[in-house]
Amino acid sequence: MPRNADHRIDLGEAAHFLGITPHALERWIRQGTIPCRQSDGEIVFSKPQLKAWASSHNINWQEDAKPPASVDPQAVSLAGAMMAGGFYHNIIGNDKPVILKNIVSTIHLPEEVDRELLLKRLIEREQLSSTGLGHGIAVPHPRTPLKSGVESPIVSTCFLDAPVDYDTIDGKPVFVLFLMVSPNTKVHLQLLARLGFCLRDDGFIDFLRKQPDSDALCRRVEQVEKRMEKARGA
Repeated sequence: MPRNADHRIDLGEAAHFLGITPHALERWIRQGTIPCRQSDGEIVFSKPQLKAWASSHNINWQEDAKPPASVDPQAVSLAGAMMAGGFYHNIIGNDKPVILKNIVSTIHLPEEVDRELLLKRLIEREQLSSTGLGHGIAVPHPRTPLKSGVESPIVSTCFLDAPVDYDTIDGKPVFVLFLMVSPNTKVHLQLLARLGFCLRDDGFIDFLRKQPDSDALCRRVEQVEKRMEKARGA
């Protein structure tokens, strides 16, 4: 029977319809808060059941959105998005809302971006589930792309003045945040994949703890991205 004959969708499709990242969806699965099941070793969802669950939890269901198609892995550069977003040190704050407010008021953004709306979207996303990835890293982002002002991806690298509790999986306080603002969901997922590859690279997190300058960090990210592209092309 074809997979969609009984309205089954996979993890990537489910995340897209819910307007969240696959990483966030995997966390909900581990927490047992979302209806799903295994089929042939793969996590699958019933689309009608998932849609009803989203409605009961006041989550906007993107019915008209199409599942993301495969995208050329070289179409997006994490290092390039980081250079566009800028690098910031000594961001102060003792909780998520204050930190996010200080970041949004500090970073460079296109003039068309509504900073108040961006902050609201970031806080709403954190209320769904923490964007803390563990190991002191967080990736705050809007749950859905902003409607105007963002034509190319922006990743602002923000080192905190002092580590702060961020409700992360491993319970470790966050010391650096990569604020992602993307023009669409496909680009956002590409950036997350590239950042994830960097974080799995030997010594990368320890390198971040030293709060390197922008040139050193971009060079390191570019090196990791080249290895990622080489591995995918092998």
